[in-house]
Parts: sequence; structure tokens; C-alpha cells
Amino acid sequence: MPADEQLGTDLGVREPFPGQPGDELVLSSPPPGAGLEWTPGVVAPLVLAAVLAFPFLGPLLHFLLFVGVGAGLVGPLAAASGLGWWSAAGCVAVAGLGLGLAVETVRRLVVRVSATESQEPAV
Repeated sequence: MPADEQLGTDLGVREPFPGQPGDELVLSSPPPGAGLEWTPGVVAPLVLAAVLAFPFLGPLLHFLLFVGVGAGLVGPLAAASGLGWWSAAGCVAVAGLGLGLAVETVRRLVVRVSATESQEPAV
């Protein structure tokens, strides 16, 4: 048997050798349960890599996280407080805005303090 025919049978294809007219590739079925499961352990490194690769993607992802968490909190808040959905959404939005401003203020304060300490002369 010529080498190309032997190689063709080893690859699971029928004669003639692949790349010639009339060739067919025999595909095997995937093993059961071999689908990709999107778990936080799989998604987190991909999101981090995306943020590092595309710097403008970070603010968009933060905004989507902000909106997603807020939307998830509106239903339980409305049910627990007796407020309507829109009133609860307004409360969550104001609380989220306050939290965002507090975090930004602390971040800027830390940067300012760190910059001042590095400019002081060494004794």
C-alpha cells in the first residue's frame, strides 16, 4: 500500500487521499458532556484579559456590572419595602451613584497622598 493511502486510512478518511476530487472527511461525534461550561472560573480570566487588551472596555464593563447588579437589587427591594418597581429603581440608582462617588473620592485621595509622599526628600 502506498504511503499516501496508508496515511489517508490512518486519518479516518476514505480513499482517495484528502485534497483530491471526491474526498470525504469522516467526522466523529463529540464525546457526551464535552460542551464548554461557562463558570466564573472560566469567565473571570477572559474578562481580565479583555480589559487588559482593550483599555476602553474597562469602563463599559464597569457600567454593565453597575446596571446588572442594580437591576438585580430592584426586585427584592421593591418586594421588601412595598415600593413600586420604578421607585425602587430610583433608590438603587441614587445609592449606586453615591457609592460610585465615594469610591472615586477615596481613589483620588489615595493617589494624591501617594504622590505627595513620593515627592518628599529623603532624610
